[in-house]
Amino acid sequence: MKGMRISDVKVVLRRLVAINEPVLLIGHAGVGKTQIVRQIGEELNRPVKTVILSQLEPGDLIGLPVSVGGRTEFLRPSWLPSEDEENVILFLDELNRAPLYVRQGILQLVQEKQIGPHTLPKSLSIVAAMNPDMEGYQVNDLSDRALLSRFVVITVQNSAEDLACYLRAKGYTDEEIMPAIDVLEKRGIFSEDIPMPKLDCNPRTIERALRVMRCIADLSQELQYEVLAGIMGMAAADFMRNISGKQLKVEDFLEGRVEKIAEYPLAERITVMLRIIQEGLVEKVPQKVLDALSDEDWASILRNMKKEPSKYFDGFMQLRRVYPRAFEVA
Repeated sequence: MKGMRISDVKVVLRRLVAINEPVLLIGHAGVGKTQIVRQIGEELNRPVKTVILSQLEPGDLIGLPVSVGGRTEFLRPSWLPSEDEENVILFLDELNRAPLYVRQGILQLVQEKQIGPHTLPKSLSIVAAMNPDMEGYQVNDLSDRALLSRFVVITVQNSAEDLACYLRAKGYTDEEIMPAIDVLEKRGIFSEDIPMPKLDCNPRTIERALRVMRCIADLSQELQYEVLAGIMGMAAADFMRNISGKQLKVEDFLEGRVEKIAEYPLAERITVMLRIIQEGLVEKVPQKVLDALSDEDWASILRNMKKEPSKYFDGFMQLRRVYPRAFEVA
């Protein structure tokens, strides 16, 4: 899937940090995850403490043992904020490069704001980051749903517009910026997919989603959807929209409501269109609706159909007959 634009990540992250909701940023190397967190810290006047988790040794996690009055205690690690440090943003980088014992400690830290015998301040906000689990990265498997369910997961995608704004703020001119951005665009840097880890829908994530929705209710539906997907997964995000009574319906396609369809996120348009294809209703969809779907829509629709060919076989043949252009642009 495509990630959230950096400008949108900043908007969402400000709000999640303000309610001390743990966030996990997933993005390719060099996309700017660290810079985003530092900038949010500066804007909110909150100190940022960075920890490279892959570099932690066993003694770094809970501190070195010392004997005090005949009993063993652990010195507080230097990377942990003290209990009297207020409003710190703890940035945990390279989460999926950390060894298992570190990740187990991080689970307790995120869940209880405590690690071993050390308690963290209640005002602490936690932001973690990692590269995607895909070819080109030497990372550990992070399919631990107990750990993932403690975060709002956000995939981060740079865009030409965001990069241009960042470079202008650094003092570079458009004459310098545009040729550099052109190089990146030709290499597909702004369109790389970022796999989203599988997330569960359970009572804890439902409660988190309801809490988060209170602070993002005024954002666009697209952004709300992306945030919910990072809490409960795509299917659960659809469910949340359903109970709000604002879900996109098959009837919207059959009755040609192009403007309404365009307001909904890509994943939701695809979900409804796949249902239409499976039920053999493509020929009942007005031409203007099919034309309004983007190349990205059609590419995603066909990818999903190919994953379950037997399920969509009849619909696939009908789509090829009714709207062959879908296969030309995908």
